[in-house]
Amino acid sequence: MTGNDSLERDDENPGDREPPDFSAARSVKDDVAWLRQLTDAERGELIIAACAAAAMIEDGKIRSGLPPSQPAPWPESTWAFLKKCMNDVRASSQRG
Repeated sequence: MTGNDSLERDDENPGDREPPDFSAARSVKDDVAWLRQLTDAERGELIIAACAAAAMIEDGKIRSGLPPSQPAPWPESTWAFLKKCMNDVRASSQRG
């Protein structure tokens, strides 16, 4: 190796490399399986807990002098979906 060891690649001996670690992918599959077995009430509790944690993080940012977070704008497809849902609800309430 040369003086720039950190910049050299180990392509000469690919067999010496560690195999890829897919444990994160397995973990995601396990997480999805766990989420699917939750009841609606349990999912609701999980969402409430996540929102509470996000609010605490945002509060901590603001208290430490950082500016409030600016959420990314929703894509137009989301607005179109929400408008369709709103129109469907209005139409069904006018019929009934």
